[in-house]
Amino acid sequence: YPDVGGTWFLPRCPGKLGTYLALTGSRLKTADILYIGMATHVVPSDKLEALKAELSGVKTAADVKAVLDGFHQDPGPAPLAERRALIDGLFAHDTFPALWSALTHSPDPWAAEVAAALKHKSPSAVKTTFEQMKRGAALSYDACMKLEFRLSMNVTRGHDFYEGVRSVIVDKDNKPRWQPATLDAVTDDEVQGQFGPTPWGELEFE
Repeated sequence: YPDVGGTWFLPRCPGKLGTYLALTGSRLKTADILYIGMATHVVPSDKLEALKAELSGVKTAADVKAVLDGFHQDPGPAPLAERRALIDGLFAHDTFPALWSALTHSPDPWAAEVAAALKHKSPSAVKTTFEQMKRGAALSYDACMKLEFRLSMNVTRGHDFYEGVRSVIVDKDNKPRWQPATLDAVTDDEVQGQFGPTPWGELEFE
């Protein structure tokens, strides 16, 4: 599931791109990062020292923006933008069963690829992440951080977190044995339980 602020920023990406990224874990190209608003400028690595030198002498936000604008390099078209309409349509559903039905019944071959990728992931994590994105869209930043604390405490008490580590990092067999093993076997009560209170209390801000 997304952490380190993903509950906050992913639901606020354009359209349903955040939900798509949260569920699939797809890697982004430079142009994609700019397109979804996770970055404001693109600067080639060989220009970073010059950029730092320019920024060291400015004092206002307007001057910072002017410097960044001067160093910005257009990364070209964003691959996500090309699939934006399809993603928005497939991931716009309020329930996971409806989303899953849209993916598995779509005539677009790419939708079938996404569905196949989701089948390989922890069914519990997939459904929990879907619920996380729904909740995050309506929460304040502080509330999102408290939600992530609960998820961190609850998810790491379960089987799939350790099974994922085993299959990818320890044994490297890439053959996880999830429990439950299928999306249909994950109940709504199990998903809601991931967001419930933990034995360690709540995250508090000073």
